[in-house]
Amino acid sequence: MKRIYEQQLENKLLFRQGYHDYDLVFAQKNGNPIQPSELAKEYRKIISRTNLPYIRFHDLRHTQLH
Repeated sequence: MKRIYEQQLENKLLFRQGYHDYDLVFAQKNGNPIQPSELAKEYRKIISRTNLPYIRFHDLRHTQLH
């Protein structure tokens, strides 16, 4: 979380007036909310790279870490 916060601070400096600060934890580089389609696309890439079984994104809330 600290790394994400630091990256957002860097992005605020980089984008200056073009940064949209909605006080989001997870955002695009310019501060805008992440679009659901982009999130789904990145999720599929991670599943593919790691060879994990596919679980619908919505169902992840039912999983437990062991």
